[in-house]
Amino acid sequence: MKIYSSYDDEPETQFSPLTKEFYSDLYDIEMESFRDDIGFYSKYLPEKCSILELGCGTGRVTGTLTGKNRTVTGIDNSLHMLKKADKKQNDNCSYICMDMQQLAFKYFFDAILIPYNTLNLLYKKTDALTCLRKCRSLLTDRGKLYLQLFIPDNQLRSHKGEIFQFQMFNRPGGGKIIKEILKQYSARTRTITIEERYRIRPAQQGEDNQDWNHFFSIAALSHEEWLSLFNQAGLQIVKDFGSYDLAPYDGSTSCLLVILANGSF
Repeated sequence: MKIYSSYDDEPETQFSPLTKEFYSDLYDIEMESFRDDIGFYSKYLPEKCSILELGCGTGRVTGTLTGKNRTVTGIDNSLHMLKKADKKQNDNCSYICMDMQQLAFKYFFDAILIPYNTLNLLYKKTDALTCLRKCRSLLTDRGKLYLQLFIPDNQLRSHKGEIFQFQMFNRPGGGKIIKEILKQYSARTRTITIEERYRIRPAQQGEDNQDWNHFFSIAALSHEEWLSLFNQAGLQIVKDFGSYDLAPYDGSTSCLLVILANGSF
């Protein structure tokens, strides 16, 4: 066993690239109990309607909103996510593997949801605009589009270098999962590069620690830039909020919850 004289001599942790299948496992563990945004959708969705959810993941929102008078279709481009969602499937709920830029439906929806900053994953403005236009084309005459967007705050925009955050949650079967998030804002590209690290600490004899990571980028557009995209897509704001408690959006938070309708409505 090697003995180090200083923490500075300790070798850096080697992270393994996170597979899509394992990521779906970790995502499901992390998000399964998250319900903070459900009140927004429950309050403003019609009691009787057809719903399309983009980026449904493992079915957290879709399964919660499905009911006797609500039919919900969830799409995601990850088969691993959809397999997990399908195991929780309720009546009047279906899942399809589909890209949210290439929506291919021959029928319309009373409501379309893009929850939990999913639209930010389309970090190019042209891609986000394509998705918004596709959504508008699939809404019924009085249909609504429900979005949650991440808006970078002043602290993030002015920060030089990476911002580090972490959280911890229980691992099924024992132990902990430590999730570290490193964010880097680019004013030039209007994007945020994110590295997510997952440190698996089993706490059982005979099981090794594991360290995984993956990288992705998200759109870091201002509120004004999103308003411009809505307008270009032919959508107008019906309501907007700045938090899960549905306080009015005043530009001071990074959370934007918005309800949009056809601009000609």
